[in-house]
Amino acid sequence: MPKYYVYDTETGEVVHSHEVYDVTSGQSMPCSSEEVLAVVDESLRDRSLDVVEANVDRPSAGHLLRVDTTSGAVVQEPRSE
Repeated sequence: MPKYYVYDTETGEVVHSHEVYDVTSGQSMPCSSEEVLAVVDESLRDRSLDVVEANVDRPSAGHLLRVDTTSGAVVQEPRSE
């Protein structure tokens, strides 16, 4: 089941998560980076964004997802207070 995460390439902040489902089969469908970026909120488009595919669940309470800009891995980290 492909899950896509749009992130700021400078900070690693995940700004959008994306999945596409086929209503007939109920299966998650692959899509291109261009398709994912096309649905990102317009207010975010002035940032340097990229897309990574990862099979990561929602973060635990009090945590957020971030992309390690060196490795490209999606990681969970505690929210700042």
